[in-house]
Amino acid sequence: MPRLWLVSACFGQKNVFESLISEGDQLFQKKEYQLALDKYQECLTLLDFGNPENQLTTAKIDKYVVPCLVGSAQCGIELKQYYKAQNYCKSLLSLRPNHNRGVKLSGICAVQLGDYKGAMKSISLK
Repeated sequence: MPRLWLVSACFGQKNVFESLISEGDQLFQKKEYQLALDKYQECLTLLDFGNPENQLTTAKIDKYVVPCLVGSAQCGIELKQYYKAQNYCKSLLSLRPNHNRGVKLSGICAVQLGDYKGAMKSISLK
């Protein structure tokens, strides 16, 4: 937790998260998918996402976690890391079950993994 406090004290909590997401998005646009994925993962790490003891607010989930998970899934697909991308989609859909892009990306992963029934199930959620 000291690292998060230090980052918050130096940059302001919102600014560092927004900056990492923005940098990830810019790297994705440049097709530097691994570097973009690293930025999204850094943001999730600073948010302490995945720690069951950490209770993120709905606002932080919507503003920071959801974009990081979407970006991470997109990067995984571009890097042909479909299992990894599918896991990001599962995390996203566990938070926001009807998230349009999450459903779409999950379906893409399922098709790429040869799970056509899973792909149909994914798109039939909507």
